[in-house]
Amino acid sequence: TDKQDVYARQCLAALKKLGVRADYDARNEKLGYKIREAQLQKIPYMLVVGDQEVQNGTVTVRLNDGRSINGVPFVDFAETIAEEIRTRSLASLVAEKFGAGAAGVGNGGSSQGDLKNDITKDSDKGVGSAVDKKTGSNQEVRH
Repeated sequence: TDKQDVYARQCLAALKKLGVRADYDARNEKLGYKIREAQLQKIPYMLVVGDQEVQNGTVTVRLNDGRSINGVPFVDFAETIAEEIRTRSLASLVAEKFGAGAAGVGNGGSSQGDLKNDITKDSDKGVGSAVDKKTGSNQEVRH
């Protein structure tokens, strides 16, 4: 929507101002397709913005490994990613700070059991992903 577009462009401008290499994918493609494409390109962080994020001033952060962290205040994310870049940290400060340091944390999943799936919903999109903890494979889930 237009509200999401404006908010996404504001986030992009703020990240670029901090020196973060960022891009906005405004193509008319399905969300699952965009996420899969970004994962194949090894993009470390994807920010997903829906109506709920626009309303709350937050973003959903998807990590390259498929984990998702919902409801991260954009200002906090921007400060953390800038710190990660400044210190040239090899560890994900974003994952550590916002609770995705362990498998299944931050997206409603459980870290017990090899075959349990973590399911994440991308706000207001009706699309999510399931990650098989044994194989690490991602599957698109429609709700």
